[in-house]
Amino acid sequence: MTQEKIEMYAPKNAANLTQEQTIAMQSFGIEELAALAKAHPNTGTRGAYLVLYDKSKDRKKQLFSLSTWKNLHDLHRMGQTQYVAYSFRTIFNRKNENSLPTAPVQDLTKEQARNELKKGTKANVKTAAAQVAEEEGAGITGGKSLEDMDRKELMKEYESVVGKAPARNLSTKQLIEKIQAALDPKE
Repeated sequence: MTQEKIEMYAPKNAANLTQEQTIAMQSFGIEELAALAKAHPNTGTRGAYLVLYDKSKDRKKQLFSLSTWKNLHDLHRMGQTQYVAYSFRTIFNRKNENSLPTAPVQDLTKEQARNELKKGTKANVKTAAAQVAEEEGAGITGGKSLEDMDRKELMKEYESVVGKAPARNLSTKQLIEKIQAALDPKE
């Protein structure tokens, strides 16, 4: 992507884009998004400026999400290619006043975004530990499934459920199995 094109799609130049240029944003590939993400990184002072379109949903059921070039590039890197740049926030609101709903801006950390994507791509099956914690209101796993915990968290979970520290040579899989067995004893 040329420097001229990168500058053309800068958030500050949104009002200067033609309809054809705005439509062209929907066909940007990973290379173009990488160049735009590098040139226009996320900052704490500038919020979301892109309006995303989800190609997997019917146009009438769209809830246009707000984003940035960097976040859109991250989505495409993680295989979420159904999202495309539809417009810029400033011109979208002007053209579509009161006609199309937009979702509120959600600033997520990298870890939160990764977890949200995992939730969206998995079958949202709860582990036995998460189900027991939810049913009993004990909050044992803090809302996090055992599969999403790292080894350190699993060791703490094991200790809280079993009442003693786990053996250091247990694998992550074994820790999960032992926690689930302790929570769901066979009668």
